[in-house]
Amino acid sequence: MSASREYEAQIASGVKEADAAFHTDTLLETYQNTEQLEECIQDAVNSNADGIIMQGISEADSALRKAEDQGIPVVFYDHNESQLENAGFISVDNQKAAEDAVQFLEQQMTGEKNILIITASADSDVLKQRMNGCAEEAAHYTDMRISEVIEDAGDELLLKEKLNQAIEEHPEINAVICLGGAGSESLGGLIREYRTEHPLTAVVFDLTEKTTEYVRDGIYQAVMMQDTKKIGYEAVQLLHGMNDRKDLSAADLTVNIQMTTVTGDNLNDYSEALKHEKLEWNQY
Repeated sequence: MSASREYEAQIASGVKEADAAFHTDTLLETYQNTEQLEECIQDAVNSNADGIIMQGISEADSALRKAEDQGIPVVFYDHNESQLENAGFISVDNQKAAEDAVQFLEQQMTGEKNILIITASADSDVLKQRMNGCAEEAAHYTDMRISEVIEDAGDELLLKEKLNQAIEEHPEINAVICLGGAGSESLGGLIREYRTEHPLTAVVFDLTEKTTEYVRDGIYQAVMMQDTKKIGYEAVQLLHGMNDRKDLSAADLTVNIQMTTVTGDNLNDYSEALKHEKLEWNQY
């Protein structure tokens, strides 16, 4: 895992809860590059670990095949770009969550809905799924269209520049969906600047302390929350099952987790999910 974001910290918290439930002991390893990741996987192979949990990136396939050949089960989360055939996968239904975000705008707004979509990258499989969900759902409504799509590459200054340009070129924009990442935390301050002269109804992905603050302040109308603690818990539980049974079907190897639409009305019910213990990571 990478411990660089609150996202991974919450997943790690779920992992530790599952450790207590299933009497397992999961080591938290963080890496900076592919070489370090391969070293980390090789260490797991050399120590005959009972399993590996990680994001499914194709760059690590050669090292992971050694683990698979040795009978060490692997569970991916977040995304699965790997070519491993027998890996488990904790899947979040990103397309359905994006459809729900568009439905929320349709229900909350009156009149024409002209949407700006903000994405960090066009190359991410997760963001592609969310983009597809937005486009397909928006096509169902005659009073809704996607006016513009911008990429911010996780850069707050670039986001501000592109947001200004998008509103200048498309003054009809009255709603925004941010598909996640750093943009979800940066966008709120920019919307606050526009609030008087160009109000925007905003739905963003990823519930963090910052996005929670913007919901409380009425800057964001909704946040699409994936239960990241549950992702970590389910990953350990699946790994535990893969060790107990070697004949799990392809369907058994995939666990699907739905996102929740968090608004000002139900925020207090879900903000507890942000609380997690501080965990020690081993840095390669």
